[in-house]
Amino acid sequence: MVAPENRDAGVRYLFGISFIMSAMFGVLIPVVPVYAFHLGATQFVLGLIGSVPAATYAAFTILLGGLWDRLAKKTPIIAFCLLYSGVCLLFSFTVSPLQIVILKVLEGFSWSLFWPPVEASIADRTTASDKMVSNFGISWSSGGALGVFLSGFALELNRPKEIFRLVSFSSLILALTSFLVIKERRTEKVEFRKRKKVNPATTKILLMHKEAWLSAAIYAFGQNIVFALFPAYAEIKSIPGLMIGVYISLLIAGRTLAFWIFRKIRIKKISSIGAALMSLGSLPMAFTTGVPMLAVGSFSLGLGAGLLYSAAFKRVMTADADRRGLYAGIFEGSLGIGLLSPVVAGALAERFLNAPYILGSIGTACAFLWFTLRPSPRK
Repeated sequence: MVAPENRDAGVRYLFGISFIMSAMFGVLIPVVPVYAFHLGATQFVLGLIGSVPAATYAAFTILLGGLWDRLAKKTPIIAFCLLYSGVCLLFSFTVSPLQIVILKVLEGFSWSLFWPPVEASIADRTTASDKMVSNFGISWSSGGALGVFLSGFALELNRPKEIFRLVSFSSLILALTSFLVIKERRTEKVEFRKRKKVNPATTKILLMHKEAWLSAAIYAFGQNIVFALFPAYAEIKSIPGLMIGVYISLLIAGRTLAFWIFRKIRIKKISSIGAALMSLGSLPMAFTTGVPMLAVGSFSLGLGAGLLYSAAFKRVMTADADRRGLYAGIFEGSLGIGLLSPVVAGALAERFLNAPYILGSIGTACAFLWFTLRPSPRK
């Protein structure tokens, strides 16, 4: 999972915690919406549950992004583990969809303390390259694939409260191991330096990466509609809980494969290919419950999403070593903006149950046209 060049124990731990946290989150991807559905959540409320953490996440990753270039990264990672543990424990005591929505606000904030510091820290400690992008993507995405696969069995057991408590305890353990294992590098000592003013050159650099920001948003846009709404939609369509886990795990497996092949391919307009695969992959969910089509569609959606993410992540993490924390914050904020899609999709689903997946296909198709018709960005 970690390249031979990345021997630093801290890097190995960061890859490991990315895998484990993604696995735990993956377990909850289908469990939370199905649990909320059985508590009486409508399609719109399910969309709200999927979007509320994204709004919080996007706001705080962008606001806090610049801090990770100046402050130590160990503290926010530990704070995330503790806060996420508390949120998951409280999930087990919820009795209404509204309570889940409130907790999702805190969940979104907690994740804003995790991914940008982890990404910036890995980029600081390794050589930024296709291999680094690939290894990092594989580490967290394979964890997600494992977690979602296991969630199918969790849904069959129909014991969500115990699942929430298990994830809570696991996150608490990770807080302890992070405290013991992560060592601050000397260059990461807490310093409160005066922040530089953003000059025209910096603004120009940010604008140069607009394709990366859009790629990140579209990557999240298409996926989160599935994560937030498909589990309950599948329940309505009488798809077994085990198969719900299989379909979403195929999506994440396709995404993980994309991370693996990213280092091996040299294709122009890779973002166009990713958007096209996502658009085509969304359609089967709208029109069929057949196993082969849903399986192929899920895998295609994930494969396209992985290509979009890889291209965007490499571009921003190799752009400017002095601003990696800022770029990681904007990158994750762009993901957060894309993750808002379920609130619109859920509103549409109140009238047309299959509309979210048509929306996902149309949105990613529009991105495909934009990526294809615009001139290639300069290096």
